[in-house]
Amino acid sequence: MLPTQDIVIELTISEPPDICQVLEGKIVRPIRPLEEEDLYYLFRVVGGKWLVIKPRYEEERVEEVYLGKRVQVVVAAITDQDVIHSDTFRINQVNYFGIGAITKAEAR
Repeated sequence: MLPTQDIVIELTISEPPDICQVLEGKIVRPIRPLEEEDLYYLFRVVGGKWLVIKPRYEEERVEEVYLGKRVQVVVAAITDQDVIHSDTFRINQVNYFGIGAITKAEAR
């Protein structure tokens, strides 16, 4: 469990251009694809939608967003709701659809 789980994160999806949007939510926890070492994160959008995100570049870490850094991510929609309750997932349980960036949401 992430200690900063209560911080609101802004996810800006910039590619593909026809899906450009800004979503607010929270990073819930790490999640790994079965039989892979890559680390992804379960992201819950305000309003109930769930996504899986991963840093786009190897040198970046999702946790750096809590320090104020903008982190580039790849974004996948969850196609199988079992992913929400698991620490692992199969690649066919998500559908990669975009590239974006996460930042801490501005205080309102």
